[in-house]
Amino acid sequence: MRKFLLQNGEGAQFDLMRKDAFLCEPEGLGFGTDLSLSQVGPGWVLTQSTQQRPEPSGQMVFAGYSAYDEFTDFVAAGGLKLGYKTVGAWIWLPCMISLEKGEIGTNKRLCCNITFHGLGPWAEQTYFSQGGLVAYGTRYPMHYSYSYGAGNPGVILVTGGRKDSPFCLHLFGPAVNPAWSVYQHGEVVGTGRVITTLLAGRKLVINSDPAKMEIAEYTVDGKFVASRYANSDWATDRMILLPAGECRIRTSDDNGVIKGIVEVQRLV
Repeated sequence: MRKFLLQNGEGAQFDLMRKDAFLCEPEGLGFGTDLSLSQVGPGWVLTQSTQQRPEPSGQMVFAGYSAYDEFTDFVAAGGLKLGYKTVGAWIWLPCMISLEKGEIGTNKRLCCNITFHGLGPWAEQTYFSQGGLVAYGTRYPMHYSYSYGAGNPGVILVTGGRKDSPFCLHLFGPAVNPAWSVYQHGEVVGTGRVITTLLAGRKLVINSDPAKMEIAEYTVDGKFVASRYANSDWATDRMILLPAGECRIRTSDDNGVIKGIVEVQRLV
C-alpha cells in the first residue's frame, strides 16, 4: 500500500492518509525526460536531454474546515517536502503547493485540488556516521547520535544513489581547521577544508545541495552561529557531489580524525 506524508521546515509531519485529511487520486508520481533530437538520414540523434520537473497532483479530501485549517497552518511554515512510499524506502520531493478551495458538498466533505510543485528531484534521505547507518526513514534526527562505533575512525562509508548526489556533512568540534575528502575505488573524488576552530558543542555544516549550498557553523542542536564560507581553503574543492555507488568520506583536522555524520540525498 502506498503512503504519503508532508513534512515542513520545522520538522513536523502531516499524514496525508488521515481519514479527515486524505490525499486521493494522485497523479504525476513518475519520472520523465525532455529530449532534443536531430534527424540524421532515416534516424534521429539525441542532442540534449533534461529531467522533467516533478509536479505530482491529486485531491485533498477534508472532513471539514477544522482539518482544512490545520493543514493550511502546517503548510504556512514552508520548507515543504512530499514523502512517498510503496514497498521500498521513503523518497522525498522538496516542493511548494497550490491548493484550491471550494465549499463542503453534499458528501459533507471539502474536496480541494492540490499540486505539489517540485523544487528538486525525488531523493531518498539517508544518514551515515563513522559507526554506520544512523537513521533511515521518515524523520530527520533532531539530535545526532554520533560515535566511532564499528569501522575505521574518521571514515564514513556511504552508499550513494543511482546518480551523483548532493550531501550535507556535519563535522563536530572540538576541531582545528576541519577537513574532508571523498574517495571511490581508492581515488580522490574531491576534498574540502575550512580554516576555523570549532569548540565542543559546535559543528561545521557543509551542504553541497545547489538549493541550500552553505558552509556554516551551528550548535549541535541546530542553531545557526555564523557563515564560515569565507574561511574556506580555496585550494580545495569543498562543494562535492557523491558519485553513484559506494564511496568513503574521511574526516580530519590538524590534530587527527574528528567525528562526523553525513546526510545524503540519494537521487532516484
